[in-house]
Amino acid sequence: MPILFRPLETAPEFYTRESEERFRRELENYLLRLSSEVNGASSAQSTEASLSSKRESLILSPTGEKTYSVNDAVPLERSYYMGTKTVASTTASMAGGGAEHWVTPTSWTARQADEWAESGGEFSYSGAFPASGSRRFLVSYTSSFSGYTTVLVWSMLARITKKPDGGSHAVVAGSSHRSNPYGWFAYIVYNQGHSLSCSVIVEIEPGDVISFQYGNTVSGAGTPSINNATTGDGMVLSIIPADIAV
Repeated sequence: MPILFRPLETAPEFYTRESEERFRRELENYLLRLSSEVNGASSAQSTEASLSSKRESLILSPTGEKTYSVNDAVPLERSYYMGTKTVASTTASMAGGGAEHWVTPTSWTARQADEWAESGGEFSYSGAFPASGSRRFLVSYTSSFSGYTTVLVWSMLARITKKPDGGSHAVVAGSSHRSNPYGWFAYIVYNQGHSLSCSVIVEIEPGDVISFQYGNTVSGAGTPSINNATTGDGMVLSIIPADIAV
């Protein structure tokens, strides 16, 4: 007999002891039936085993399940950050010819935060770690820039860096993103707009900090002046857990 998934009922407006007992009875009955059907499956390819595995796959983390034993005694939950940053219109000179010019924005506006904080452009995690000493987080950023340059066309750059305790910042693999160079010539300058976004999983250990950086690169030689600014809140950075505690 196939296993039929039925969502559990939601709590009524006035939660009572009777509601709690009914919820527990339904959950116990469903788990007993699920266990019986899976244990009785003739093979891993059977209908029952297939349905249960598909259900389980929906709750796994993006990089697979990372488990922690009960001996760790640390509940890994409620740790996240979402902040925004506006960069006022500013002009800066930099080397041209493909050289990269990087900036680490500071003083972000935290919109939502729990066990994560920013100081001087560095984001640190203050929550508990398991005995193994590390956690995974999905770090995502988006940014929209507009501006102009006096020498040919330019590209915007963005990346995430991580600095271990006592170490120095290094680029997180897979986090670097670069916009295509383009622009339209008007009023003796090249005007452009750029949008960048990326997500990457970062392994965090005690004492680690991460940063977001944006940059410019110009195809022409010389020392061009670049003016760019984010629109609205411009840059958005979010951090959410990417591991599972059992």
